Amino acid sequence: MHSTGRFIPKDLAWIAFSAILLSGCSNSLTFDPCESIETETIETSSFNKGLIAIRYDVKEITRCFEYGDVLAVIPQGYDAFVVPLVKSYYDVPTGQMMLWANPGDDYVLLAKNMTQVSVDFSKEDEQSRRWLILDGEVEQPLKVRIRLHEKGGYKEALERLYALQRADSIKYYPDLSVEEFANFRMVSTTGFKKGILYRSSSPIDPSLGRNRYADSLSREAGITAFIDLSDKIQVAYSFEGFKKTYYYTQSAIYAGLPSTVSLQEFKDGFVNILRYIYTYDGPFLIHCREGKDRTGYAVAVLEALMGASLDEILADYIKSFTNFYNVIDEERVMLDEAELNRLKNEFVARWIETYAEAGVDISDIENADLAGATVDYLVNIGMDRYEIGFLEDRLKAD
Repeated sequence: MHSTGRFIPKDLAWIAFSAILLSGCSNSLTFDPCESIETETIETSSFNKGLIAIRYDVKEITRCFEYGDVLAVIPQGYDAFVVPLVKSYYDVPTGQMMLWANPGDDYVLLAKNMTQVSVDFSKEDEQSRRWLILDGEVEQPLKVRIRLHEKGGYKEALERLYALQRADSIKYYPDLSVEEFANFRMVSTTGFKKGILYRSSSPIDPSLGRNRYADSLSREAGITAFIDLSDKIQVAYSFEGFKKTYYYTQSAIYAGLPSTVSLQEFKDGFVNILRYIYTYDGPFLIHCREGKDRTGYAVAVLEALMGASLDEILADYIKSFTNFYNVIDEERVMLDEAELNRLKNEFVARWIETYAEAGVDISDIENADLAGATVDYLVNIGMDRYEIGFLEDRLKAD
């Protein structure tokens, strides 16, 4: 299997393209446009959102290539990205890059699951790597070339990802309790006061079939403050039956954070959430839609801050995956150890990268001081140390 997001030095890449073009001309008077797609970024591309839009119709690119092919995407003047062509944002693991071709769109997106692609652009020196993150400082449109790097090189990985399937009815999970089906549990790693923080799938979004269970369990646990990472307030109020829920009767913050945790929008919203926590008494419930990605990251940060070990954090993180997956042909099939370890490793890689983008090094994560590093991370994204102290006081065991 091939990893995604590898670089080809830009000079060699453009020489290689020239060779392809010249060889095509020498052998035939007809030129196949699929050998080398020449296009450009769309001027409205928002680099600080981590998604770079490229002007090429999805119907055309899928005529040239198949989902699962590995492509070289080369912005002029920058290093090449070697990435898979995929149909969905979630067709690559967290922290990995892709060329996302959503059926029906008239553009494709160079993207990175849960992080921002813009920091991976490289130029002559380290200082110039960072300016591309900011809108308004990129000369657009930026010319881009796309070519085949390896036919079908990502198909095996796609098949493995597609094998992760969930069901939205509890009848397909005979081995799970109601709490597990709703992905509902108390955060009980080292340092936490008993019953101060819970996590779950959404108690209000009916699309997963778990909301009524999560809402009922929230009532039983005495939750008085909800933290919705995934929905803005107008979205929450649009859910069927929302005003009849226990959730509706309690305090809530509707953050509507992006899935990409390294974006400034996520960081700013996350800081606001942490301020909400130290302002209210709780108990709190934090959730997104499934309660495993945005919630998984947010809870891991809080667990690290409060002194949990890496093993504790990963055990809690992976529990959400065993609560959802796998249901194949309406039959529950447990994830094997190799798959669980892969998911843990992907999360760790994303965590290391996200902290690094905020100027905090936990690359040796097995030996890192995660609590100290998390204090530095929170300071670097906008909290002050007094606020962090208030947050710790709110959450810590007596």
